[in-house]
Amino acid sequence: MKLRKIVLEFHDDLGALNPHLVPVIEEAKIHGGRIYLRVVEPRDRQKIVRLARSSKALHHPWIETPTSNFLFNQYIDRTRGNNATGMVVCFKHNDEIVGVINLNEIVLGAFRSARVSYYVSQEHQGRGLMTEGLDLFTTEAFISHGLHRIEAAIQPQNLLSKRLVKRCGFHYEGLAKGYLFIDGKWRDHERWALVHDRETVGV
Repeated sequence: MKLRKIVLEFHDDLGALNPHLVPVIEEAKIHGGRIYLRVVEPRDRQKIVRLARSSKALHHPWIETPTSNFLFNQYIDRTRGNNATGMVVCFKHNDEIVGVINLNEIVLGAFRSARVSYYVSQEHQGRGLMTEGLDLFTTEAFISHGLHRIEAAIQPQNLLSKRLVKRCGFHYEGLAKGYLFIDGKWRDHERWALVHDRETVGV
């Protein structure tokens, strides 16, 4: 896997300066077999909004995606902070964006955990592209953010998403009642987790 250039930054952990340097990866691509990942950019607005609109029937009511320029701009602002990042999944042969994967609520210190979310275009679902992309994404997240665990919150009826995380090594941890507010309703979510096997990753 070709990683991007690594730089070191200090991260603020719950208001206190973290004494450890955490590697952060910038500006390049992570290559898989058929796809590559890169950081989402403002120039992706039109393509991602189009993907979200055309795939709304697939995504609803599992995840809220940026179906307008306003929502995309809000999304970009969130990914520019210290506790979230987003990457696009692109075909290697033509650079088409086929999906998006996000790392949210990144907390370091003793917790070293984050939550992953993702969506694929309806046109390209069922081809294993997000399995490849999520494997690449979680591998990088453990390295670049020094995480110990990555969680996925999935509604119980979302069978496709549950099959995806199972293929990527996530394990079921339980049901959280009224966990996330999506589409005007507090919805129950199953909690799935992928745990790094090293005790001192990133330290």
